[in-house]
Amino acid sequence: MEAAEVLSAAEEIELARRIEVGLYADRLHQAGGHPAATMAQLDRLVAEGESAAERFLMANVRLVSMVSRPMARATGACEPDLFQEGFAALVTALYRFDHRHGTRFATYALPWIRSGVAEAIGRQQVSPTPIDRVRIRQQWWRLAQSLRREPRAAEVAELLGVPANRVERAMHAEATVLLFDGANHHEPADPTAQQRLSRVVDAPAPVHDWLAALPSLEARVLWLRFGFAGEVTSYAEAGRILHLDASRVRRLEHRGLDRLREVCHTDDLPAAG
Repeated sequence: MEAAEVLSAAEEIELARRIEVGLYADRLHQAGGHPAATMAQLDRLVAEGESAAERFLMANVRLVSMVSRPMARATGACEPDLFQEGFAALVTALYRFDHRHGTRFATYALPWIRSGVAEAIGRQQVSPTPIDRVRIRQQWWRLAQSLRREPRAAEVAELLGVPANRVERAMHAEATVLLFDGANHHEPADPTAQQRLSRVVDAPAPVHDWLAALPSLEARVLWLRFGFAGEVTSYAEAGRILHLDASRVRRLEHRGLDRLREVCHTDDLPAAG
C-alpha cells in the first residue's frame, strides 16, 4: 500500500467537505432521490466523495505504520495484523473527523490508531493464534531434541523472536483450540489431532502429497499460513496474495485443516520424535 503526499490543512478541509457531500448524496440516493438533483448527479457526488476518502486515507496511511511497526517490535505481535487493525481505525477516524474544529487530521487520528493497535495486541496476547501455537510447538520439539531436555519458554522465545509469556500461553493452551471434530466446531478434537498436525507440518516429503489431496485453494492457504515455503503469513498477508479477505482465508484454513487431519488418519505418518 503506497502512501500519497502529505496533505496541507486546506487540502484536508476540501477533501473532508467532498466526503461529507458524498455521504449526504448517498443517503439521498438510497431514500429515492431529491427534487433538486438527478440520480446521475447524486451518483457523481457519491463517486467524488469516495475518491476524496481514498486520497485522504492514502495520504495518512503512514500514521498506521508509525504505530504498528514499533508496537510489533516491542511486543512480538504480528505486524501485518496490527497494520490491518490500525488501518481500520484510520478509516473510523476519517468518517468521524470534523474539520470545523480546526484540528489537523493526524492529531485526531493517532489516538484512534493507537487504540485499535493496542486492542489487536491484547487479543493476540490473550489468545495465541493457531499459527502461533504451531510455530511454538514446532520450535519447542526441535529444541527439546537438540538439548535432550525440556526447553524453557525463554529459550524458545529467543529463537522465535517473541516474548516469553507468549510462548508460555501457547504451550499451556489446550490443543483442542486449533482443531475440532463435528460440523458445529464445538466438540473437541481427539487427543492426537494436535500432535498429528505438528508431524504433518514437520514432515519434509509426504506433506506435498497430503496437500495435493486437498482442494487447490485450501492447499494454497495452508501452504502460506503454515510456512511450508519457509515463511509463515498472517490471514491478511495470505488474503492479499490470494486476493481474498481475511475471514475467507480463515474459513478455508479451517476446512483445509479438517481435511488434512482426515488424510493424517489414513496415511502413514512419520514416527514421532
